[in-house]
Amino acid sequence: SGKRISKELKQKVLELFQKGLGYRATNSMLGLKLNTVKNWYLLFRSGDTSWVESNYRENVSYTHLRAHET
Repeated sequence: SGKRISKELKQKVLELFQKGLGYRATNSMLGLKLNTVKNWYLLFRSGDTSWVESNYRENVSYTHLRAHET
């Protein structure tokens, strides 16, 4: 089961991306799953930062990003 990632942590990830860090460097600093950070990085590069606000869990696929997980 995926663990809930706090909004604060996701904002930290976003800040690191904005400073020019890649997903590998960001992941090694914060200790998240590499695939999770990579997905966020690809979204960030495409201009999508909605993942920061979403209740995404690590084991939920991105096809369900818009569904509100509680």
